[in-house]
Amino acid sequence: MVEECKSIFQNLFEFIKRNRAACYLIFVIYLLVNINISLAEFPYIDDIGRQLQGYTGFSEHYSRYFSEITSRFIQGGPHLTDPGLTTNIISSIVLSITSILLLFILFPYKKI
Repeated sequence: MVEECKSIFQNLFEFIKRNRAACYLIFVIYLLVNINISLAEFPYIDDIGRQLQGYTGFSEHYSRYFSEITSRFIQGGPHLTDPGLTTNIISSIVLSITSILLLFILFPYKKI
């Protein structure tokens, strides 16, 4: 079982090495899209308290539990400040990893 997992990870890393330029391009495209979406500055109903006072009560009234946990993890505490491009970069990394894993699952021995 452990050997199978090792071989899968080795194949994944070899796939990423073979497709380094394509992986970088995927990340750049996701980053550009995320930055453009964040420039629209679409406010949620609870963003006013966060912007003015650093309020983190997303989960109390709006059932945004995952937002509450991840915002405290990224900020390092309960008081929120403006993270700038950090959230865009993190979401681009997550989307890129997901896309690369999907490509690896569908086309494991091909070059993108």
